[in-house]
Amino acid sequence: MGVEDYISALEQGSRLNDTLIHKIFEGYVALGKALVDGRGVIDYSLLREAPAREQAAKTLFEVLKEYAVERWGASVKDEDDKKELAFLTFGMDLEVILGYINDKREHFNPMEFIAFAQRETSFGYFLKRNAEGRAKVKLKEADADEVVRHTNTEGRIDPKKLSIEEMAELISEFIKEKTITESFLRGRKYLKNRSSE
Repeated sequence: MGVEDYISALEQGSRLNDTLIHKIFEGYVALGKALVDGRGVIDYSLLREAPAREQAAKTLFEVLKEYAVERWGASVKDEDDKKELAFLTFGMDLEVILGYINDKREHFNPMEFIAFAQRETSFGYFLKRNAEGRAKVKLKEADADEVVRHTNTEGRIDPKKLSIEEMAELISEFIKEKTITESFLRGRKYLKNRSSE
């Protein structure tokens, strides 16, 4: 049961991360709509001006805030609480977004912004937690035998030596590669002592 729960939580975390990144791109699209010139063409040079940068940051953050309220607290009415939900979902607030746009100005790029958010804000931690941490809590020490069976490593791994972290690593490797190779196992402390068999 632990392996199935782990895999399910891993998949759910992956979908959540895809959604969070998608929402940042939605914010970027909305930001672009706020930078349309008189001819209906997006003009990033408008970000040279402080009022345009402020509006762009507010527009992007509004998308993140709306998603957070929809996901976690549809009944939340207080604006500060909505902003807090956005921070607790994306790991950044309006000030962080504005600071980044002020720094980049017309060179603002969504991929670079996401990379910045992963490195410099809690967003990176949240992505990692969604991808791995939420799944790991589904595993217990008692799941070690099931992990060994699921990864087809009977005879190579001593389940009694597996930590939860190592179980998660094995399952993730098995999902990714469809096998557990000898090179992956080389030097691991949980290998069975074959000389005693």
